[in-house]
Amino acid sequence: MLEDRERQLLFEIERRLLIEDPELVRSFGAPRQRRHAEHGQGLGMITTVAGLTLCVVLLMGPRVLTEAEIAARRSAGPPRAAAETTR
Repeated sequence: MLEDRERQLLFEIERRLLIEDPELVRSFGAPRQRRHAEHGQGLGMITTVAGLTLCVVLLMGPRVLTEAEIAARRSAGPPRAAAETTR
C-alpha cells in the first residue's frame, strides 16, 4: 500500500501527464476518478449521522390517528379552557 506522500506524488504525476499528453492517457483508457480518503470518510460519517437522525425522528415522531380516534375527537367538540372547567 502506498503512503500518503507517495499517493500524492503519483496523483501529481498522473495530473501532469493528463495535461501534457492527453492522447497517451486516452490510449490507456479513461482516467479513474479519485476521491481523497479524508473526503470519503467525512462524507460517510455525515451520511451515517443523517440516516440515524432520520430513523430516530421517524420512530419518535407523531403517529397517525385511527378512524375511531378521529371520530372520538370530533364528537368531543372543541377543547375547553382550564378556567371554564373549574367553575
